[in-house]
Amino acid sequence: MKRIISIIVIILTSSSALANSDNWTYSEKVNHFEKSVFLDSMYDDATENSGFAVSCDKGGENEIFAKFVALKDENYLLFSDLGFATFDFVIDDILDTSISGFYTYESDQKVFVGMSNKLPKNLLNAMASPLSSNKQLHIRMTVNGMHLKALKKALANDESLNTDDAVIEWIKDNSMTQGISHHFEKHIDLNGFNKHIESYNGCAVSG
Repeated sequence: MKRIISIIVIILTSSSALANSDNWTYSEKVNHFEKSVFLDSMYDDATENSGFAVSCDKGGENEIFAKFVALKDENYLLFSDLGFATFDFVIDDILDTSISGFYTYESDQKVFVGMSNKLPKNLLNAMASPLSSNKQLHIRMTVNGMHLKALKKALANDESLNTDDAVIEWIKDNSMTQGISHHFEKHIDLNGFNKHIESYNGCAVSG
């Protein structure tokens, strides 16, 4: 059963909070044909921690989810172009939770785009809480890939792996059963996120 987010936000204006930089950018994109609005709060601090967003297709699917963009330049692991992902969220002394989701992978650009399932209400409350304004949200996305050595061994023993499509399917199938876990991490400042949370009122959350 869906729950609708309703969060009352109190914004701290203490000197310590004001001293922190605000790296959150909020945007709305209207779809006039579907009569929906895509809400996006994107974090960007010009480091590898950038590329995290809290989004909702309000009036469409109407669920709040997280987006996680990461680069992968190591060549010893092979990934499917679409697979399952796990997302761990930690705010020290406040919250520690995990949810599932999926990822897409663009092998030419070596870019992962992870998308979580519906975010839990306790996570969003913790992110928007004044108690978290001077804290970081630690996010880890975990995906499974196959080691290059495993593919080389399979190619030597399986004559059916003679096309690109067959190899892609082999990577996809075996990543789920005998894949190697690979982690991506981001550590983002929560200061400034609470300014945008009320825009998500009416979007569905879990928990």
